[in-house]
Amino acid sequence: IHFYSVDEMGKPKDYLISENIIFKPKKGTNSSKIDISNLKLEIPENGLLIGVEVPKVKINQTKESKENFEKYKVKGYAIYEPSTSMSDAELDNDTWNYCNGEWRKNIRFSLALQIEFTN
Repeated sequence: IHFYSVDEMGKPKDYLISENIIFKPKKGTNSSKIDISNLKLEIPENGLLIGVEVPKVKINQTKESKENFEKYKVKGYAIYEPSTSMSDAELDNDTWNYCNGEWRKNIRFSLALQIEFTN
């Protein structure tokens, strides 16, 4: 998990927390909680962006993507777990992808997360 400040367009800008926050969700669960109160995170005036990174390693590939590769010999396409819920970007266009060294706005899907902030 990463926390970023955002620029005037909502694009990720700078890390708000320099350390990586690593957590492993329990298999078969639909929700997870992460206590970050020890980080003393302050939300910037422009807001923040929460980055979710899933390690793209063979053990995290879904059975479906392994079967598709063997059946269709499709290279470069895989689905990794844990997955996240997505919604139509026409409803909420606030998701960015980091690819090949640059941030790109996702125009098809929006990451669906429920976040609860407390003080």
